Amino acid sequence: MKVLIIDDEEHILQTMSMAFQRLGHQTVTLTQPLKAVPTAKREKPDAVLLDIMMPGADGFATFHSLSEVPELAGVPIIILTALDDDLTARISREIGAELILHKPFNPLEVARRVVDIYEARKKADD
Repeated sequence: MKVLIIDDEEHILQTMSMAFQRLGHQTVTLTQPLKAVPTAKREKPDAVLLDIMMPGADGFATFHSLSEVPELAGVPIIILTALDDDLTARISREIGAELILHKPFNPLEVARRVVDIYEARKKADD
């Protein structure tokens, strides 16, 4: 499984990458959300972890752009956010986020949840 992780915080990219690698999965990391679509088209990830609050970019707009990429049809997009309010949760559900995870979080637990989502979808498709 390959996961695209988009976050402006380098330590989150590193810890999440290590967690997925520990479980035997690949990661592609990105600090610039404006490169999300071309990177996703090139890398063809099986799941996307997306931070909502990033300098110079709206995570919800990035989510929308990613969800319009035909190559990503059916790929779960999971939101990582420091925002813990009803509005963020409501918008995340409305736009179709697979899961909303709040910072701080346990990287290995997040990785396991993403792998579970991927495997459940894979089973459903078989």
